[in-house]
Amino acid sequence: MKQQPTILYTAVKALIKNKDGKVLLLKQSDYSISGGGTYHPPGGIVELGETLRDCLVREVKEEIGVEGTVGDLFDVGEWYAKRDNDIMQFVGLFFIYEIESEAFKLQETEIADAAWMRLDEIDTVDILEPSKSIIKKFLQS
Repeated sequence: MKQQPTILYTAVKALIKNKDGKVLLLKQSDYSISGGGTYHPPGGIVELGETLRDCLVREVKEEIGVEGTVGDLFDVGEWYAKRDNDIMQFVGLFFIYEIESEAFKLQETEIADAAWMRLDEIDTVDILEPSKSIIKKFLQS
């Protein structure tokens, strides 16, 4: 029998493409949650009372230290993760996002690395679903 989730989160993710057609991915440094050490688009969990767009601007600024603009909703995904005894269910909204500068300052407590990747490089690193499929679709669009 599948374990039931104990927590439901709404998450927002930024799909950022540079002028060379590469997408920005961040490597998670928190190994206390399943999926630690994997790559994902910038973003995070929406706080109570916070709008989706405000959350995404805040999270991108916290994670890479740059301002940006939220564009259109690109896709929606769902995934599960585990931390201690909690099974977390995430509903993630993936937005097109434009940053003002590629001069990053990574938030070292949460982010171990940042990489710009082409479509043909996506399968060379560990990216959890549904992020991997959504990133591929984004790069093909």
